[in-house]
Amino acid sequence: MRSCVHFRFHKKGKKKKKNKKKQQKQKAFESSRRQEAVMAEGRSDSVEQQQKSHHNQNQQHEPSTTTTTTPTPPTTGPVFSGQTTTINNSINSSSLITTAGSSSSSTSGGGGQCLLQRRATVTAATNPSVAPTASVGAASGRRNTMDGGSTETTSTSSSYPHDEVEVAQMGIHMLLNNGFREAKELFDSHKNESPLMHAGSSFMLFMQALMSFEEEKIDEAIKALQDTEKTCDPESGVFKNLRRKFSKKKKSHTEVQMGSEDRMQRQIIIADSLLYQAVLTFTHQDIPSYIKGGWLLRRAWKIYERLHREISEMLSRHSRTKLSQSSDSISSSNSDVRLSQDGTCTDGNDNELAKDVLERLLGSVNFGYGTFQLCVSMVPPKILKLIEFLGFEGDRNAGLDALNHTSYSKDMKAPLAILGLLWYHTVLRPFFALDGTKTSAGIPDAETIIKNRERDFPRSSLFLFFRGRVHTLKRENEYSLLLYRQALTVAAGQREIELMCLYEIGWCNLMKLRWIECLQAFQRLREESKWSKCYYSYLLAVCHGSLGDIDSAANIFKEVPSLVRSKNNQIESFASHRAEKLKTCPPVSPELCKLLTLELVFLWHALPTCTEPELRKMLMVCESQRDTRIFHLKCLLEGAIHKELGETELAIQYLEEALARHSGKKDDVHVAAFAHYELSSIYVHDQPSKSIQLLQTIKEKYKDYDFENRLTVRANNMLRSLKPAG
Repeated sequence: MRSCVHFRFHKKGKKKKKNKKKQQKQKAFESSRRQEAVMAEGRSDSVEQQQKSHHNQNQQHEPSTTTTTTPTPPTTGPVFSGQTTTINNSINSSSLITTAGSSSSSTSGGGGQCLLQRRATVTAATNPSVAPTASVGAASGRRNTMDGGSTETTSTSSSYPHDEVEVAQMGIHMLLNNGFREAKELFDSHKNESPLMHAGSSFMLFMQALMSFEEEKIDEAIKALQDTEKTCDPESGVFKNLRRKFSKKKKSHTEVQMGSEDRMQRQIIIADSLLYQAVLTFTHQDIPSYIKGGWLLRRAWKIYERLHREISEMLSRHSRTKLSQSSDSISSSNSDVRLSQDGTCTDGNDNELAKDVLERLLGSVNFGYGTFQLCVSMVPPKILKLIEFLGFEGDRNAGLDALNHTSYSKDMKAPLAILGLLWYHTVLRPFFALDGTKTSAGIPDAETIIKNRERDFPRSSLFLFFRGRVHTLKRENEYSLLLYRQALTVAAGQREIELMCLYEIGWCNLMKLRWIECLQAFQRLREESKWSKCYYSYLLAVCHGSLGDIDSAANIFKEVPSLVRSKNNQIESFASHRAEKLKTCPPVSPELCKLLTLELVFLWHALPTCTEPELRKMLMVCESQRDTRIFHLKCLLEGAIHKELGETELAIQYLEEALARHSGKKDDVHVAAFAHYELSSIYVHDQPSKSIQLLQTIKEKYKDYDFENRLTVRANNMLRSLKPAG
């Protein structure tokens, strides 16, 4: 009995202590609330004072107009810091609205407002019909005074800062609408605050390197891509990965939940960085580069494959959950799996992501996946063996489907997928003869893309460039020249795009045998481009010689071999061989230089884009040749021209003569190899077995000749199309 009484008293003592602690906590909480209320009142007073002073300034400077604004306090840190910030797409009553002329004076302070002003500039650049305004929305974590000092905190529905995605997409749109400098400034100024902005900055360098092919640009882009990879995965490295793998410390559930979208986005950026590095590494065209590039591709492929499967499964689970709820709402409400009001598929712990976020991530993955598939499907046979050894192969159709999916997504790379598709249909398909003799096969696809997307990029120099490519494939070279010149004017200040347009202008004039216009374009390319002075010097030499300026042509031909920068560069190797050979040949003549011009047009697979009058003019050049030592080349070109004119019998006759005249020669091996290919393309429909035999001869008999990779890719594509028939 005594022990029971003691127990009851002991229990009451514990309860008193607990109640006392609760009272202390309640008092501390109430005092903190009072302090916060005082601080809020002080902030509201300061805001009112700022508003009054701002209103008085407006009355002094603009007495004829009156505007009532509710200014938002400047943010204390950058937009893409640890706190998430949302940028409203529409302007509401609580936004600060300023015109372009007064925004710089009325908004000052933190990096957040700076970025918002940039976004307004981006909007004006991407949509000229919209007046330039700056809108500032409420940020999560920021407290706004409402209704007598009460506070309200806004927050984003997802763990990932979606304003970052929007601004990155705006930067890409700015890039494609001739705002290259502004886009670069936007990405560079925030690349240390966000992996996505860091990826945008490095991608711009990658794009510059790919358009210019300059060694300095390539090295700079590779270094930037490696920095982006490290930014997204600071624990990268063999030993760090092993340590992390075998570490006993596990991530908390909250850490996993908050980082799900961020983790996927970072992994996609890492895979993209590896893919871009591989593409740039392949440009060196040597065995070590092929091995290194293949290894980078394998690493990227593993990430793409895993993420594609993971995101697809989450989307599928989301669809099943939604279907289950629509069919049985009562049972769904009692289920462990539910769909939230904002369309987020959750498992009770909020581990899943919203459907729109998953669709954006899938579009982001598909860009790299599609680019990967297209690149691998068009590599030369030598590299293809290495790629097959590494355990993957390219599927061109799968790559096109993936890029098409991305082009309609809300990811920042959607416009880039559009450019990738246009590049494939207007450049790669005809150059590598992916459709056999049908060089115009990509025209309908390219025209559809341009028609559907041109309003989003009304003044884009790149869209003008691709429109020019479409008309070139249509053999409308005069109109394509007009478009290239327009693109050159619009792209003023964007060096890489200017050089691309200049190159096409030079080549269009070369196909028309307009030597003076060619000289102007190629002279500027030689001076301004750092890619290959050897190649542009060779083009200048043949143009000077064709005009009759033999001395200038001979002097430039002498310089060409000394300008070679890479022995593995097939174009420089070809130009050097030709220039060296001219030292032992008879004096350089206008007729010979004109024939060498036609050889370039043929090797670049540009004859199918020439009109009949242009082709007839080229035949006259061939007929003017008198030196029998170059008749094998003359006959090859005559055969190819007659084939394009539809004169099959004459084409076969000249091509067989080219093979006969080359027999026994040790140089110009490419003449015999290309003659076999031209003959096989003639027999492809009527005698497929003979066509296959000629293509096999190319692969087995001829090695180490000029443009071997270029021809074997075309031969492999034709063999692939003939196998069912054969």
